[in-house]
Amino acid sequence: MRKILSLIVMLLVFGLGFSIFNDTTIATESTKINKDANNAANLRAQPKVDAATAISKKKPKAAPTTITGGLTPKEGLVLTYSPSFLDDQKETFYVEKDGESTYLYNPKSPHYPHMPNYTYIEDKKRLLVGVANSDVLFLSASYPLKQGKHTKDPWSENKLLIESTAKTLKVKAGTFKNVVVFRYPDGSRAYLAKDIGIIKGTDKNGNTTMELISVKEEK
Repeated sequence: MRKILSLIVMLLVFGLGFSIFNDTTIATESTKINKDANNAANLRAQPKVDAATAISKKKPKAAPTTITGGLTPKEGLVLTYSPSFLDDQKETFYVEKDGESTYLYNPKSPHYPHMPNYTYIEDKKRLLVGVANSDVLFLSASYPLKQGKHTKDPWSENKLLIESTAKTLKVKAGTFKNVVVFRYPDGSRAYLAKDIGIIKGTDKNGNTTMELISVKEEK
């Protein structure tokens, strides 16, 4: 009789343990399945990042803070200003180069084509901009030009501040990047773009005194 009772107890314990083991296994598997399902849902919910977006997030190359040349107009350009250098009216100039000198010719000038109106002179040491065949200078600076530093004027004791070498400036002729900004002692400014030259001038109050309104390639 005792053996029978012992056998019954063992069967009951074994059955209870098997039931608990199955329930625990099923619960564990169920939890794992639910976790995997949640992970999959989270992955689907995450925004996809394409290659173009990833590339666009890369930091752009910094603009140069030191300029050693390249601020004169290219050969063959046709530049139109309004107001112009010394005239409030619109003027168009054809660009020609001869060594270190760059000449601006106005075809409506009475001296055309024998005499240019304005001249840029640029070499490794200096940049000059002024009226052709005269001592009248709009800009006179020594290279290199360093942002935040003053540059000596070879023709006077004035020191021009290089306010920026990386300004983005919009004028009527378009938007130019890495514009060099010269600030004169009186607060007026000249803005020069690479391979274009002067694109804008302002007085001490910020009023526009000259502006490039068109730039084209000569046909």
